[in-house]
Amino acid sequence: LETFSSDGSQVSFTMRVSSKSAAANALIQLRTFESLATVTTTGLEAEDDGTVSMSVICTYANPAPLDNTEE
Repeated sequence: LETFSSDGSQVSFTMRVSSKSAAANALIQLRTFESLATVTTTGLEAEDDGTVSMSVICTYANPAPLDNTEE
């Protein structure tokens, strides 16, 4: 993982893998998680060394409730 963030309703991250095949396998694995409703990517970026970078956004199947308390 290169970057990672989550807001309780979705998670987004950028990851680098060894090949396009490894990128496809990572997305397939993520789509098997029951806790994730959707898994999308904005596309793959192939590097000169053969590695692949991709940004992924996943929405949670059961998002965390919002904290509406005032401070």
